[in-house]
Amino acid sequence: MLQQETTIKTEPAMKKEDQLIEPRVLDPRTQILVLILISVIFFSLSDLLLEVACMVMIGLILIWQGMWKTALKYWAFYAGTMLFFLFSLEYPNMLISMIGILCVALRKVIPSFMFATAIIEKTKVGKLVSALQEIRLPKGLIIAFAVTIRFFPTLKEEYWLVINAMRMRGIRFSLKNLILRPMLVMESILIPIMLRMSVIADELAVSSVTRGIDSNRKRTSYYKNRFIWMDGVVILIFSVLAILAIITGN
Repeated sequence: MLQQETTIKTEPAMKKEDQLIEPRVLDPRTQILVLILISVIFFSLSDLLLEVACMVMIGLILIWQGMWKTALKYWAFYAGTMLFFLFSLEYPNMLISMIGILCVALRKVIPSFMFATAIIEKTKVGKLVSALQEIRLPKGLIIAFAVTIRFFPTLKEEYWLVINAMRMRGIRFSLKNLILRPMLVMESILIPIMLRMSVIADELAVSSVTRGIDSNRKRTSYYKNRFIWMDGVVILIFSVLAILAIITGN
């Protein structure tokens, strides 16, 4: 009986560096530093041009990381709050002025949320934990960061599950229903999500502890953290913007 010889072609193994380093993603240490600098910039400056320049830079970082749709959405939302604020200055009215003040508050937090979105979507939890351990942060703070990074994507999934359950019951989350039946719509969304939030937080905390995040031994990581040229450029630009914001703010 003849046996057919089969040849198995094996592809070359992936290089170790290719497995560990992700392209077009800022180092987690850079992301945390830039997030702090963004908060300093927007709560210190009084110059509108610096504010717009910072928003443009954050959007360009998101586009560089492949999140151009997210960048366009945040830019549009920011432009809308800016236009309404300018409109409230031209047409003073109690209601319009109150909404204008809300727009000012949103303008201060939109950049932080915008950059935090990039951190949550592009930074893996293991990579973030490895970076935080390298800068010697307390374990309690590292656990809080890890749980937070995993919390929001999980909450987003739960939100869409609740929306689909509402549709099965014949309740649609639309502007019409929000106006005509606000209590029913909010009750159908808020109560299930609030109940799930506490459960999700506990599950994620237990999951992190199960993986040994609170172990006293030195942890190893699959991910390799290193600075690239983009990290240096981003840190330099936002450091300059922060200095200018502090100077102009005073």
